[in-house]
Amino acid sequence: MTIDVDDLVAGQLLGMLVGALVALGGVAWKRMRDRRGERGLWRLGRSDRLVIAISDSGTSDTGTYLRPMTGLGQVTSVGLLTPTLARAYRNLPTNLVRFASECRDDDVLGDLVILGGPKANRLAARLFERLPDDFPVQMTVTDRTRIHWNGPAGALELPGDAVAPGTSGGKDYGIILRLRNVFDGQDGTITLFAGVHTYGTLAAASYFANSPKDVMAHESRSFAILVSIDVDEGNRPFGPTKLDTLELNDVPR
Repeated sequence: MTIDVDDLVAGQLLGMLVGALVALGGVAWKRMRDRRGERGLWRLGRSDRLVIAISDSGTSDTGTYLRPMTGLGQVTSVGLLTPTLARAYRNLPTNLVRFASECRDDDVLGDLVILGGPKANRLAARLFERLPDDFPVQMTVTDRTRIHWNGPAGALELPGDAVAPGTSGGKDYGIILRLRNVFDGQDGTITLFAGVHTYGTLAAASYFANSPKDVMAHESRSFAILVSIDVDEGNRPFGPTKLDTLELNDVPR
C-alpha cells in the first residue's frame, strides 16, 4: 500500500483549516450570543444616546472653576456596569458618564442610567418626584435616606446601618429600578442603582452585573430588585444578597 505524502499533508492541512474555522465560528457564535444576552439585560432603545448620570459628593476649587467630585462607590459601580454595556453595544457615546448636576434636559431623553439616590443625585430626586404616591418603591430623604418597599416580602422601611468609612460596619440596602423613561415621550428606559448609603448603590450595581440571568428572568420590562450587603469593621463590603423582587407597571408620563 502506497501513501501519497502530498495527499496526506493536504488532508491534514484541510482538517486543520476546518478545525480552525469551526473554532472561530464557535467563538463568533459565543460572542454574538453573549452580546444578545447582555442587550437583553439592558434593553436599551438608543445606545448611542445613553447617559450614565453619577452623583456629586461635593466640589473642588481648581483655582479657575469649581469641579464636581464623586465617591469611590460611584467609580466602582461604573466599573462594574460599563463592561456589560461595552460587550452588548458597539456605538456607546464617548461622553457616556456625566455628573447628574451637569445633565441638561435633553440629556435625560432616551436611555438613562442613574447611580445614587435622591440625596446626592438630582436626577434620582426628580425621578421619585415623578412617581405616584402609591408606587411600591420609594426613596425619601429626611434625617436620613430611607427605602420604602412594598413587595412580596412585605412592607419594609430600610434605613440601613452601614454608614461612612471609619464606623464599625453593618448592613446596607440598595435597589435596582427599571422603568420606562418618565422624562421621555419616546421609548427610552431608566435604570436606577441606588442605596441608603454608598454600599447599597454598589450592591445594586454588583448584583445587576454579576447576576444577569436573574435580572433577565423578569418578564416585565419594568421591575425592581431589593438587595442587601454586609460591611465588616474594616469597611469592606461582602455580598450582595437579593431580598425581594417586583414586577412593575409602566408609570404614566
